[in-house]
Amino acid sequence: MSIFDTNKNQDLKIEYLNDSPIFTIENFYKYPEKVYKHIFERPYYEGRARFWQFDQIPTYNGIYFEDRRFSENDERLIPIFLLLKKLVEKHSSYQYTFRSRVVVNFTSLKSDEKSLEFNNYIDNYWWPHIDKGFNGIVYFHDEWGTNLYSKNNTDERNNINDSFAPWRSKNHYHLLKKIKPKFNKLVIFDGGEFLHGMDVTNKKYFGKESRNNQVFFFKKEETQKSDQANIFRKIKNFLKRKIIKILKDW
Repeated sequence: MSIFDTNKNQDLKIEYLNDSPIFTIENFYKYPEKVYKHIFERPYYEGRARFWQFDQIPTYNGIYFEDRRFSENDERLIPIFLLLKKLVEKHSSYQYTFRSRVVVNFTSLKSDEKSLEFNNYIDNYWWPHIDKGFNGIVYFHDEWGTNLYSKNNTDERNNINDSFAPWRSKNHYHLLKKIKPKFNKLVIFDGGEFLHGMDVTNKKYFGKESRNNQVFFFKKEETQKSDQANIFRKIKNFLKRKIIKILKDW
């Protein structure tokens, strides 16, 4: 037995956004409470959940908000990475690589008067950003999911780092989708295709309680699969979407 065992007979749901697949599996881990204690509580109380980009100057991390990260190698995750890699590559023109690491985020916003002024989530989005391939997120919370945005935006960052100016005006971004969180829910999307970021919707994690999630990264390789494989994949995905639409209309 491994604490990272996943549930059998999982219900995989696939939807498409701009022809890009988004995968959802609820009740992902078999022992989610044990996973939570191991990847969140253990590193936090051992003092290994470090402030993200704390050495960058200037930074407001630790002043108006707390953005902590923890990562370590863990071979027990290899079966999960291989399973998710196979799933992603089945619906992609590319192949992907990974490092078998536990990667987790702890995020909370402070609630004093100055912090409330700084953390204006009504008019701003939290740091929309791009990654180098598909991202998998396991939510260990039930509020503040993930927003997906168009890559076309009018925001001029001028090399500003996310620890100094994480809040970006909503006027500059086109919101495409809100992914709702749920404890022990896995969502996988193309982090290179969509700008994405934390969806702050209320004051749930203003204070001591934090938004905690585990992340899986799959880096896209430069070389594409063979043309024949790509054509087969596109035809298969097209037929799936048509069948889903027919069933919904029926």
